[in-house]
Amino acid sequence: MGIFLFAVLLTIMAHFLLEMAFDLQPFVHYLLLYVICFAVLLVNMLIKHYFTKNMSAIEKFLVKKQKNPYYRFLYGLANKDDKKVIHSYRKLVTQKKYQQHYPLLTVVFSFYFEQLDGLEGEIEKIKSQKLRTYYDLWLKIKRKKQVSNKEFSKVKTPWMKEALLGELKEATGQTEQAQIHRRNALKLAKGLIFYQLKKQYERKYID
Repeated sequence: MGIFLFAVLLTIMAHFLLEMAFDLQPFVHYLLLYVICFAVLLVNMLIKHYFTKNMSAIEKFLVKKQKNPYYRFLYGLANKDDKKVIHSYRKLVTQKKYQQHYPLLTVVFSFYFEQLDGLEGEIEKIKSQKLRTYYDLWLKIKRKKQVSNKEFSKVKTPWMKEALLGELKEATGQTEQAQIHRRNALKLAKGLIFYQLKKQYERKYID
């Protein structure tokens, strides 16, 4: 509600400033006000998605968005809420707008519940090359298969590479090196990714 009220107040201020400074047609005047309000709300959402490291702000954002199964799914994953993960996953895969993301949602769901059998087929269907590579290597690490430097060189996103290296070092008993890579992953990640990683690391390695 805070950001919405801010957007409304800013729009009201803009209304008076536009009236004093310009002689605009009513349609243009109210169109500009709409654009200003929409831009404020959009920027706030983009910050939570991609830029902030404020855990409290991200969590409040996710809690407010719980009616949306996508955000409920993310919140459930981060906070180890099995019922929320299952319920929101079932909702997502039945909604038309999320059907193109079915392979990715299924892979994330399967990793969460450690159900790794037959995942290769779903990983191959993921449209994003970087996500496909990330989950393919993560699956190999989980299955204790050897991962070559050449395969790691295909990971172009810095936080992904550090997160994978953290998993690899942990799997091979190099705990101190794993901690270094996990810290690096958190330094490089932002927004919802940062929230997910931090929650996962705190639960898995601190609890």
